[in-house]
Amino acid sequence: MKSKPKRHDEVMELAKKHDMTIHDFLKSKDISPSSFYKGREKTIKKINKLLDEELENQKVEENDNDILSIDLGLPNRKGKYKTLLVLSDLHCGHNQGLTPDHWQRRVSSEDENIITQKACWKWFCEAIESIDDDIDACVVNGDAIDGKAQRNYGTELITTDRFQQIEIAKDCLSVIPTDKFFFTRGTPYHTGSAEQFEDTLAKEMEGIIKDQLNIEIYGKLINFKHKVGGSSIPHGRATQPAKELMWDKLQAIKDDDRHAHVMVRSHRHYYIKFEDSSGVSVVTPALQWNSRYGRQQCSGIIDYGFLLIRVYENGRIEIDPVLASLDEVKKEIITI
Repeated sequence: MKSKPKRHDEVMELAKKHDMTIHDFLKSKDISPSSFYKGREKTIKKINKLLDEELENQKVEENDNDILSIDLGLPNRKGKYKTLLVLSDLHCGHNQGLTPDHWQRRVSSEDENIITQKACWKWFCEAIESIDDDIDACVVNGDAIDGKAQRNYGTELITTDRFQQIEIAKDCLSVIPTDKFFFTRGTPYHTGSAEQFEDTLAKEMEGIIKDQLNIEIYGKLINFKHKVGGSSIPHGRATQPAKELMWDKLQAIKDDDRHAHVMVRSHRHYYIKFEDSSGVSVVTPALQWNSRYGRQQCSGIIDYGFLLIRVYENGRIEIDPVLASLDEVKKEIITI
């Protein structure tokens, strides 16, 4: 039985790291596999030099990781990547929706909605300005406007005119430093049961709108749709995004099609992420604070903010929620 050449196991591990056979790896380094297995002195010197260089590179990478995590609090982001900004549930036109300064209206001297409008708009502008990445595209994942609010006769609206609501949404999107916009259609109650008012918004922003949107970046497929089911219990919230991921896989098998690596859903006004070995499914935070209906009829945490999705050339995917905590809109406490 022939003995292994010197440093065979180390070369094998290095080849595996590069997803290659040891034979192909040696040839890629201009080293003769037969000379290596025969243990020729000249070849062994090349191997020693190769492994020493790899060890030094590994030390540099480890040091770089330490510096980034300590000094910046960020993961190692070496390499080319693209960034998507994902917004949803702006509900423009609602008095708790995202509202630029010149659209903010005080109904009465005691109206508390103006406080929320000012605080949320200030936070949104500052949060967008603080993004270090170049934003390659912005996805608005439904319910950009609030609609006519027939159920409460529009009593919570800044304006019932849906074309004015579109103007409010356009002004909100104008602060985002990109010229590439994508949209999904939201809830018919808000955006039009017969007409598709978000189509008008997409057209005026020179964007693309779909019921479901599929975007591919560096070979990774991201699926966007507005609506997803919810749960009234904290530990049940991940069930619905997990179900979306599984249904997408089953549909892909049935149709002999590709399944998404990332599923993005909205509508619930809270952030949750489910992940397993096959992909990620996430529910986005909202950009509407809390409506009268939500305060009176609903239970559960709401999350205000947006998502940043980064897809790297090497296939790595990062999903970062950017969430607000606003002192101006914390609960009012009455002392007696």
